[in-house]
Amino acid sequence: GVEERMDAVPANAKDNQSLATGYNDLAWFLATCSDPRLRDLPHAVELAKMATRRAPNQAQVWRTRGVAHYRQGNYRQSVDALTHAVASGTGVTVTDGLFLAMAFWHLGPTAAARTWYQKAMTANLPGCADSALLDRRPRAAATCTCRPRSVRTAAHAACSRPLRGTRIVPR
Repeated sequence: GVEERMDAVPANAKDNQSLATGYNDLAWFLATCSDPRLRDLPHAVELAKMATRRAPNQAQVWRTRGVAHYRQGNYRQSVDALTHAVASGTGVTVTDGLFLAMAFWHLGPTAAARTWYQKAMTANLPGCADSALLDRRPRAAATCTCRPRSVRTAAHAACSRPLRGTRIVPR
């Protein structure tokens, strides 16, 4: 499994936090890589689970686990992990809100999907460096049958104001 592959981790990184970060980063890459040929969802989920075992109070590892589950089609597990991320962190991030909206849409409670979508649209955006993050807004809007124009406006506003703490409010 994945544990054997992680034997290459340097000896000075064997503490839980460093391993959790390494597992988390690799899981995120395997779940979200822009090249679908490089994605490996079963291993992404396995690595994300290992990261949450090593750093159970860190929101980012739960977020990665939720995204990996979502990408694999495990919507209930995605909701569980992402709500844990929201509870563990400093509030709702754009990623939390969008993936929760899409997962709830697949599970059926469309009101919950719309609520999370609106939370994502008003969440703090960490900047424009992650264009894939902005690309998720139109997909979430299409999934939740929200108005795409307001999504494009919000994504454009995000790119024109890339400072941390910028709040995106749909028009």
